[in-house]
Amino acid sequence: MVLRSLGFVPRHRGTTTQHIELRPHTSLNHLKIGRSTKDSRQAECIIRCSMLDVRCSTFISFFSLNEQIKMIRVTAAILVHNDRILIAQRGETDDLAGKWEFPGGKIENNESPQQCLIRELQEEFGIDAAVGDFFGESTYHYETGAVQLLAYHTSWEGGSFSLNAHAAIRWVSLNQLQEFEFAPADIPLVEKLQQSMTPT
Repeated sequence: MVLRSLGFVPRHRGTTTQHIELRPHTSLNHLKIGRSTKDSRQAECIIRCSMLDVRCSTFISFFSLNEQIKMIRVTAAILVHNDRILIAQRGETDDLAGKWEFPGGKIENNESPQQCLIRELQEEFGIDAAVGDFFGESTYHYETGAVQLLAYHTSWEGGSFSLNAHAAIRWVSLNQLQEFEFAPADIPLVEKLQQSMTPT
């Protein structure tokens, strides 16, 4: 770091700059930098500049790390048929095996959430679906990364259900939702459903 750009420049050209090795927990009181006040001020300037370098480097490293950890955007279908809500149980090989969820999947590049839901429901169950209004969202930080879950009202337009990715599916009433153990990211959606819909 250039001291002149930060204003840490000796007023007298003849002043000698003393090089100091900084180590963790270095304190001005423990540095032997000479007896003069000028030397002390110079050393303090060098130390402060070095500390600023460390802080800047730490901030840049932390920022770079956060840039590498991308938020995964995932969709969820709030699919209601005959006053029953569709939920699906994750398979044995999934990270959250046995947990229940609102079906959907990861949004691919250049794909809208609506397009993602239509594709995922076709791939996972073999059905045709239409995506309606946005219902809500949830963000959860798993050990493997952060997930932003986007939920949409969805309708079943055709096709017969088959289990291509899940262990089981259930058509449940609003009151029955509390009987199932949902994946953490889906729980806020369950709570919002319970608050916004009339039990049947």
